[in-house]
This record gives sequence, C-alpha cells and structure tokens, in this order.
Amino acid sequence: MAYYVDSGEVSSGISLSYDSMYVSVGGTADSTVVNYNGSMYISGGTANSTRVNSDGRMYVSSGGTANITTVNSCGSMHVSSGGTANSTTVNSGGIMHVYTGGTATSTTVNSGGWLSVFSGGMATNIAASDGARLGITVAPDTYIQWTSDGSAFEMKNATISGYTIIGNLNVIEGTANRIMVSGGRMNVSSGGTANSTTVNASGSMFVYGDGTADSTTVNASGYLYVIGGTANSIIIASGGLLEVAGGTATDIDWTPCVGRVYVNDGAYVTFVSSYTGV
Repeated sequence: MAYYVDSGEVSSGISLSYDSMYVSVGGTADSTVVNYNGSMYISGGTANSTRVNSDGRMYVSSGGTANITTVNSCGSMHVSSGGTANSTTVNSGGIMHVYTGGTATSTTVNSGGWLSVFSGGMATNIAASDGARLGITVAPDTYIQWTSDGSAFEMKNATISGYTIIGNLNVIEGTANRIMVSGGRMNVSSGGTANSTTVNASGSMFVYGDGTADSTTVNASGYLYVIGGTANSIIIASGGLLEVAGGTATDIDWTPCVGRVYVNDGAYVTFVSSYTGV
C-alpha cells in the first residue's frame, strides 16, 4: 500500500511493512514506524518522531526535514541533496548516510551504529559513543563536526587532524594529519594527502592513484596497501604488512622476518636499510 501525505495533511501513528509513504511539500507525518520492507520518502514535507526498524528505509531529499528520528538495527536513513535530518539517534546495527548536499544536525551514534558523511555532505554536533563507527570524508566541499570519546573534532577546509578511526576515513583532495587507524580503514585518493599516520592492529590504509602518504607507521597486524599512489617514509614494525601492487613506495624501513613486504611487478620501491629482498 502507498500512503500520500500532501500539503496541509497530517498523518499520525502509521506503521509501514511492505508499504511506502510519500510526504510532499506542506505535509507532515508524525510517529511513523517503518518496519520490514517499508519505505518512507520525505521530499518537501516534514517527518517527526519516526522509528526505522529492521529492513526499513527512510529517504530525506530536497526540501524535506526529518526531526527526532531513531534508526534501529538493520534500519537505514538516507539524507540527500536539500534534505535535513535533525536530532537523529543511530543505534547498534543502524545506518545513516549523508550524501552531497544533505545536512544532519545533532546526531547521536551509539555503540555499533554507523554514520557515513560523503563528499559534499554536512554534519554538525555529532555525538559518537565508544564503539560507534563513523565514515568521514575529507574533501573541500564537506563539513563535519563531532565529539568522540570525550574529544572534539572538526573536518573543515579539507583538513582533519589528530583523529582515531574506528570506521572509515576517505581523504579526497584534502589533508589528514596524525591519524591513527585502529580497527578501521583509511582511503587516500584523488589528490588527497595523509601525513604521520599510524596503522594499528585490524586497521588498514589504502593509497590509490594520485593519493600521497608521508611518514606512515604500520604496527603489528596493521596493513598498508599502495596501488597507483605514492607512499614515502614507511616504517614496518614487527607484524606489520606492506603490499605495493603499483605506484611508488620509498624509504621503507623494514627488517625481514619481522614485518612483511610484498611488491608486485611494475611497482617502484626503495629501502632505508640494506635489506632489499621481498
């Protein structure tokens, strides 16, 4: 069944399962529950106090506003160009994506919840609990401000510094300084630069075409993968792994049988020490 909430209309307490709801300009939907295979589309209208449960989906687009939304396990919320989400809570297993032109304010991400902010998105006043997973994009047209583990962070002017990743960090035409990758993934591409990065256990860093990584340390069970990009001044500690599938890796500080280094045909590498067997 499809529900349409048009200008001047107000819906209240509707549950969606294998159903869809469309809230257009001037329409208001209050206390909607989006359940299995249910979908809710907010375009120009307003949704208040929505709950998105397992396999439910909520889409907020041009002119649409979602206030006080709760996204539970296996539910998802998508905020695209011109859409705004205010006071959202993402619980364990829930997913929220903010795309180009989308805006999210006052988002709470609890342990096991996931919030991704893509290039061109804006997210402010994020409160991330211990164990929350954030997908952060470093790009010129993106602004993100959040608190994680008691520390405040800001990504603006295409620069981020001093952040510990438990999730994803994508560096696109921006700069990331002093990042620690612990159980997450960092991607550096498209003219992005990463300086003084530390990759710890279960963390990984990927340097793609036109990406640059300077002064990277790979600790035990960490992984650095270079394909088409450039990585300079790399320390491979005991148990760390470097794979150079393409591109350039220079000044590698590595002791055989302590860390591991793999180099594919066509890649260019240099080493600090006399050890050159790979």
